[in-house]
Amino acid sequence: MKKTFTFLAVLLCTTLSQAQIKHISYGVGWSIPINANMAFDINEDGRTDFHINRHLDELGFSPEFIVGCIASPSDSAYVGFGAREMSIFEYGDEIDGTDLGFLNFIDDDRGSNWHRDQGFAEGWNDGEVKYVGFILLAEGNGEIMASNGWMKIKVDAQNEALVLLALAYEESLNVPIIAGAITTSTEDVLEVESFTLAPNPVSELLSISFDYKGTQTLSAAVYNELGQKMIDLNRLDNKGNTAIQLDVKGLNNGSYYVQLTDGKAMRTE
Repeated sequence: MKKTFTFLAVLLCTTLSQAQIKHISYGVGWSIPINANMAFDINEDGRTDFHINRHLDELGFSPEFIVGCIASPSDSAYVGFGAREMSIFEYGDEIDGTDLGFLNFIDDDRGSNWHRDQGFAEGWNDGEVKYVGFILLAEGNGEIMASNGWMKIKVDAQNEALVLLALAYEESLNVPIIAGAITTSTEDVLEVESFTLAPNPVSELLSISFDYKGTQTLSAAVYNELGQKMIDLNRLDNKGNTAIQLDVKGLNNGSYYVQLTDGKAMRTE
C-alpha cells in the first residue's frame, strides 16, 4: 500500500510585546482529535505542559504536575462525567494565578469539556469559542512562580475534536494577562505570499512554492503533529518566487506541517 502524508494549513504568527507576551494564532484552527493524547509544550522549554485529549473519549487538557495547570472555579468543581470543571473566561477578563489561588487550578487531574457518550460539560456548546486560563510553573528565587496565559478554543462535536484557535502567555513571571487581548509595540509577520503545497495529500514528492517579499534569509522545516522536527531544509537564500521539491517518502503515514521562518516571524502550513 502506498503511504500518504497530509500537510495541514495553519497560519502561525508570533508576536512579542513590551510586556513580554508571547501570542500564537492558529488561523482557522488546529483540530486535535479525540484520544490523540498529544503532548503540548507551549513555551518550547523542552517540558510537556499538557496532554490534549488524553483521557479516554473526552476532549480536554491533562496538565503535567508542577509544570502546567488549567484554571478551574474551585478545587471541588467537577463536571457530570467526572472531569474537573474548567473556568470559562470572557474577553477582557484578568487571569492571574496568584490572585485566583493555585488550588483553583487543575494540576493532577484533567479538565474536559466534552464526552463522547455524555456530551458537553456545563457552559460549553458545539462550535462556540471560549477562553480558558492556564499557568506554566517555574522556580524562581527559591519559590514556585507562574507564567499566566489563555487559550482560545472550541469543541467540534461532529468531528470529535478540540480546536485550538490561539493562545498567549506572559513570559514574565507572576504578571497577570488579559484573556484574548495583546498589547504590542511591534508585530513580526513573515512576508510570504502565495504559499502552496501540492499535491496534498502527497505520497512521494511535495512541491512547495511561495513568493517571499522579505530581505532576511529563510529557514524551512517539516514537523509532525507532536511538534518533532522531521526534515530540516536549513537556510534558503531564495528571494521572490521560490519553488522547492521535497522528498517525503521517508515519513510515516500522518499529518505534517511545513514551517518557514526568518528568525523573527514564522509561517506554518
